[in-house]
Amino acid sequence: MTGRQSAETGASLPAGPGDGTEDSGIGSDRSGDHPSIDASLDHQHWSPQDAAMMDDSLLGHDATVSVNDVAIALNVSRDTAYKWISTGLVPAHRIGPSWVIFADEVRAWLHTRSNQLIASEISLEVDLLADYPDQLTYRDLMQLLGRSKKTIYSWLENGIIPAYRVESRWVTHKIDLARLLSSSSNQATPQTPALSVVERSAG
Repeated sequence: MTGRQSAETGASLPAGPGDGTEDSGIGSDRSGDHPSIDASLDHQHWSPQDAAMMDDSLLGHDATVSVNDVAIALNVSRDTAYKWISTGLVPAHRIGPSWVIFADEVRAWLHTRSNQLIASEISLEVDLLADYPDQLTYRDLMQLLGRSKKTIYSWLENGIIPAYRVESRWVTHKIDLARLLSSSSNQATPQTPALSVVERSAG
C-alpha cells in the first residue's frame, strides 16, 4: 500500500490532525458517501482468523496501521479518519501519547458495516493477544503495538505499559496487558476478549 509508514510511526496517531504529520497525499473528504453508523451494536466474538478473511488490500498485512491507512481504506480524508478515531467511531486504543490502531479490529468493525450480514452475525470483538504467551517480552510488545524498541522501553520505564523489572529484564503478563487494552479502547463499552479468557484461565 502506498503511504505506509515505518513500524515506529505506522500506527501512531498524534495529538491532533494539524501536527505536521505527513498526509500521504490523501484526497478530499468523501465522508458523505458513507452510511450513518449505529454505535449501539452488541459485542460478540470475532476471531483474528475471521478478520483475516477480510480484504487485506484495504489495510495491508501489518498488525497495526496508521490513520492514513484508515483514511485510504475508508476513502475519506485524514482529518475525517482522525475524527472518527478520536470520537470512537473507528476502534483504536489510546496508549500513552499515541493512538494504536489494530488492523484486525478495524477489519472486524468493517465487517459489522456490511449490508450482507444479519444481526446475529455482527461482532466487534477481536482477541488481540490470542497468539502471545502468558509473559510477553519487549520484542512481543514491539510486534503487538508496532513500536520501536526505544518507544517500548520508554513506555515500560514510565509505567504506560504494566510490567515487572528483574535486573535489566522487563516482563509483561498477558492479563495485565489485556486490562490495558480494555481500558485504553475508545469504544463506548470497551471489552477485550483476551481479558475474559486470561482471567478465566487464572481462576
